[in-house]
Amino acid sequence: MIKTTSGIFILFETAQLYEKVDLKYLIGTDIFEHFIEKSFIKKTNKGFQISYVGLITYEDKTICVLPKHCFYKVQVIKQNPEAYLISQAIQLIKVLRKYHSKIVLNLRYRFDEGEFEFADNNELGLAEFLFEHYLSHGLWSFVNSRTILDGEGEINWEMTIDELNPIFKKSYPIYYETYNRIDQVDNSNILTQIHLASLKYCSHKYSELLNIKINIDEGVVSDLTELGSTTYLVYIIDKQLRMTYKDSEISLLKALKQLVINTESSTKIGFSLYGKNKFDSIWEDCLNEIFTNQYSIYKFFLNGPRWFDSKMPEIINGNNLKPDILKLITIASNNCLLILDAKYYIFRGNDDKILNFPGVQDVVKQYFYQISMMRGQVSHKWEKKIERVINILIFPKNGSTNTQELEFEGVVEIENDCINNPIYNISIDPDKAFNRYINNIPFKDDEIEQFISSILRGSIQLKGADSVENFR
Repeated sequence: MIKTTSGIFILFETAQLYEKVDLKYLIGTDIFEHFIEKSFIKKTNKGFQISYVGLITYEDKTICVLPKHCFYKVQVIKQNPEAYLISQAIQLIKVLRKYHSKIVLNLRYRFDEGEFEFADNNELGLAEFLFEHYLSHGLWSFVNSRTILDGEGEINWEMTIDELNPIFKKSYPIYYETYNRIDQVDNSNILTQIHLASLKYCSHKYSELLNIKINIDEGVVSDLTELGSTTYLVYIIDKQLRMTYKDSEISLLKALKQLVINTESSTKIGFSLYGKNKFDSIWEDCLNEIFTNQYSIYKFFLNGPRWFDSKMPEIINGNNLKPDILKLITIASNNCLLILDAKYYIFRGNDDKILNFPGVQDVVKQYFYQISMMRGQVSHKWEKKIERVINILIFPKNGSTNTQELEFEGVVEIENDCINNPIYNISIDPDKAFNRYINNIPFKDDEIEQFISSILRGSIQLKGADSVENFR
């Protein structure tokens, strides 16, 4: 584990083993037991490994569990590895936000619609909203208005005419004195103090990870309990909610109320989480998007199992086959169908030796996808005739300093009488892949076609591929 100069603890998912006593000390017994129960922490013969990725906040500690590919990358970084780890933590938050926004959980807010909701009332989502609202609208404040004689504010003509006598010149009244309204901002009220304390609390915990800087005076308290009990603070906020009609102010008040409640809840529960187990589903979604998956177009050509019941005269259809990614490209005027399988394995270590092989079932599965897609009875249904199917397993790159975004890693084959072509193994730089994912920048077709063409032309030499007759 690594502790940054700003006090953030960095752990790594599955790639590193930890002692039980070290994990309990760092994340606390409550989180440790919760993670064991949920299988987020698993015991191995050599220690404990974490299968959760994201943030853990516990008392005054902020812990970030990074995906395992970061572990291999940081090993080869010679200058300022801490900056890399912080940048990866920031990227991870953005990736989690993007992924969660696409599924049922809504960890963000719908500000423009005047609606506000958080799944699981997550603290990080609240912090992000409070920061962005503050930068757009400033601090919550009450404006005390009063009217005085000969002030510098807007003239209150109604009161001036009723209370003062003018001097008439050529039948026109002239007022040498007027009543004026002056507005004074009152930042000492309890709601403003709640807002300030909430910003200070969130800034201390999440400012660096969200890459948002908020300047709050040192004298401002960050412990909301110093302003009063949870019941009292919620009463104050609810009272103001009944008198507030602007959507932006309602959203702010609801966020402050939720944070007050969360602060008390986290004290009782002992921790707050923002993350996900099984990072491979995020990896799959990332590649699904940046390769512009066309499964929805071609899924009708993939059948599922049919179950014949010996006791009932009916056929039960199972779920259809579902490759991770289907993509139609054109190479040398030939239509080629890519069948990609997203594998979150560290395929090759930093010493360039292969670390992990997918199981035989993964290879067989890819072959069967190809057979199913191209079987004779459906081939005629294709809008474009498919000249070639290219099967690919795609992995995250290791910590190599190689700057290529996509890299050929070799092939895998199982001798059979149906398909002669091997399955190609390629790796992709995870930092660049997630940057595309976050910023909605998919590969262009010609970028994919150019890379695949370089493999098919044999421009990349495969060492020791004597058994792969059809590689070229």
